[in-house]
Amino acid sequence: MINRVILHCKIVNFYVAAHEAADILLHNTPFYIHNDTVVIDANSSARAYGIKKGDDVKTLRQRFNNVSEIKVDMDLYNNLSRAFYNICNKYSQLCLAQGQGECYLDLTSTAFRDFPDKIAMQIYKETLDTLSLPVSIGIGFNIFISDIALLNVRDQIFMHLTPDNFREYLWDMSINELPDMTPAVLKKLSDNGITCVKDIALASQDRLRRICGRGGAALWDCVCGFDSRTVSHIQPTPPNKVVGEGFSHKEAFDSNEDIRLLLLLLSDRISTRLQNSELQTHRIQLIIRDSNMRSFEYATNLCVATQNHVSIARQAYDLFKKSYKWNADITSVIIKATELTYYRTPLFTYKKSCTEDLAPIIFNGVTYCVNTQHRKQTLSEELKAFAEFFSCKSC
Repeated sequence: MINRVILHCKIVNFYVAAHEAADILLHNTPFYIHNDTVVIDANSSARAYGIKKGDDVKTLRQRFNNVSEIKVDMDLYNNLSRAFYNICNKYSQLCLAQGQGECYLDLTSTAFRDFPDKIAMQIYKETLDTLSLPVSIGIGFNIFISDIALLNVRDQIFMHLTPDNFREYLWDMSINELPDMTPAVLKKLSDNGITCVKDIALASQDRLRRICGRGGAALWDCVCGFDSRTVSHIQPTPPNKVVGEGFSHKEAFDSNEDIRLLLLLLSDRISTRLQNSELQTHRIQLIIRDSNMRSFEYATNLCVATQNHVSIARQAYDLFKKSYKWNADITSVIIKATELTYYRTPLFTYKKSCTEDLAPIIFNGVTYCVNTQHRKQTLSEELKAFAEFFSCKSC
């Protein structure tokens, strides 16, 4: 039995707690959260009226005029879930996001492995002080036991199960209380006289395999304390899957220089959106449309994930030069940042470029030419500085 230290941290009644943290007046108000059709969750005051998850919203509106209704707010949930993940991630790099407001934390290889109770209390206090959200924490020597510890948290902040005491809390539990049990598996077990966890542990592994297949053998391992699953470093899924910017012009782009300037402008806007959302990109995609109404798509993986405008523009321009053959002039350019992950702001950040201030000059003060010999309009001093900024030396 590998003696690891796993914390299963979960915000109590996450959706309700998120809205109560955002609006203190909701603490004394019965309310439910809905997505226009069904109830997602309800606070304790609303549950006293018989309102529960899955109820029809139209019916509730007719029956309960004194119960407030709140529309789901994914931005609020994502921001709080991300902030909670950052609190937990400070204590170990092995932090696995598991849904909204929930994560696993592996302290085995850290300096905190001998003080899991203190770390649990610290996470609880910091989350309550900074986010006004209550947390329950299960501490175990593997993932399954940490799940069981979390289930046994009642009025306490955390429960710590060790190889010496986990049977005391686990073996008398009904199989219906075990996490991730499906109705089909529960029926198979009950049909064979297995009603509590102790029955699973005392049965042979081969018998469980005959009843439930390979899942039965894995279940026997878990209830006996042999869960080999590991905690990997997975951050919460960003709310935005793609961040993109594009530009079309009534005149055609006919030179690499035009495209290079345009890519920096679009990359700067993408960088701003990535920074505002605390995201970084691992892959960029380029979509080119030419004057013959043809569309070309190119993509490349970045060597290092980034949110830096110069890095995005440089690699997009390199991709353009390698991929696009000038068979016709270009009428539209779109650049997309994909495969996004959250970005932890470093201690020292780079200064924002001046490209945003130059954007009106490019859009309004420059007319792109159709022939390759001359421009219709002379570049302004600002645009010359812009072009110099996006030179090979600066990139």
